[in-house]
Amino acid sequence: MIRTVSTHTTAIEAHIVRGRLECEGIPAFVAFEHHIWADWLRSVALGGVRVQVPFSYLKEAVQVVENINSGKYKTELEEEVTFSNS
Repeated sequence: MIRTVSTHTTAIEAHIVRGRLECEGIPAFVAFEHHIWADWLRSVALGGVRVQVPFSYLKEAVQVVENINSGKYKTELEEEVTFSNS
């Protein structure tokens, strides 16, 4: 069974989240991205572009999405870049 872990108004945002999930070892899929290209207003009415994962990975995926939304990964990247430039 597949579960939605995040929804987006653009396919690019959804693919960024999918990529982060996959980097963490979580299989992820982007659903309904083509509705954006066909009819943006209808896509939003249908729930937007969705990032979905298998149910068995749901708990880990929700944590990754929370980390993305809180800015945790951005902070880690900034610290790494600052450290490597020192």
